[in-house]
Amino acid sequence: MRKIANSRSATLFVLLNVCFAIGLRAQVSTAGLNEALLGKTVAPTVEVGYEASTKNPMLVNGRPAMFPVKTQIYPDGREFYRIEYGILHADADKYTTFKREAVFQITKIEAKNDCLEIEMPVSINSSIPDPKLKAYIQLKFGKGWQSSMSTDQVLAQIERYLPKNDDVASVQPDVTKPSSVVMTPAQNGVRVNLAALDNLLAGKTIYPTIKIASKGISSRLIITANGPDKLPPAITLVFPDGHVEYDAQPGPLGSRADQFQPLPVFDEGLRIGRVSAADSYIEIEVLFTSKGVAVSNIDPGHVRFMLGLGWQSSMTTESVLQAIVKILPDKAE
Repeated sequence: MRKIANSRSATLFVLLNVCFAIGLRAQVSTAGLNEALLGKTVAPTVEVGYEASTKNPMLVNGRPAMFPVKTQIYPDGREFYRIEYGILHADADKYTTFKREAVFQITKIEAKNDCLEIEMPVSINSSIPDPKLKAYIQLKFGKGWQSSMSTDQVLAQIERYLPKNDDVASVQPDVTKPSSVVMTPAQNGVRVNLAALDNLLAGKTIYPTIKIASKGISSRLIITANGPDKLPPAITLVFPDGHVEYDAQPGPLGSRADQFQPLPVFDEGLRIGRVSAADSYIEIEVLFTSKGVAVSNIDPGHVRFMLGLGWQSSMTTESVLQAIVKILPDKAE
């Protein structure tokens, strides 16, 4: 009897140790992730998908059917776009994305077998998310990630691709006035004088060191335009490290233009039109001129200097002007 009792005690001891070990392995706390993430505003460092069609799409009113698309991010940084809509599970073929400067608010997270899925409506120039424009991010950690990783490790990966931006509301421009003439008192250090920039730049003749797009399209998008003359306006994006991209989609959605129509530059150069600002960039309208007069039948270009959120309080008027003049000098090289 004593041997049986000892055997039972040993078995119970082993079971308790196994249960304890399993408990230790389940290191990710969903409650902890919810507490850390829900309600946070983020500015993605990746291209976030919006809608997509499949490779052999069904047609609705003559156009390929579009479905919500999920942006999948793998540990090595690779990105894929996947449709998971009802019973339809397929890789995306043609898809649209949100603009690079878009910010989002995390409203839901879901721990799945091989990934963490984050739902986040877009928030453009507002601290209130738009429920009609949602993005879905899947961080593909692999099977068993909840027991092989810690909550801190998961949060570190999220921060890498979805850095927090809790100060979005505090850097919104005054939408009741043209942003190019808004005068804001100094807060948290020197602020950029937008009116001064407008006075210094508007009407100046320039000789760009880059190609400036007037129209463009992405081959990934469903093209509904009737010919090249119907291409949508494109925006030239200039980043602090000097690289240039072309955005082919107006509004909060965007996609890089791999085909675009540049503004022609002749001996008399181009001319700066309006200067405007937003929370993460300053935008310069560039006009094509002939004999000193803007040509109305050639669409203007728009150069957007992506200076980062809060640039109006973290930079000076002089430093912004230097960044602009480097790309849009008033003398031909």
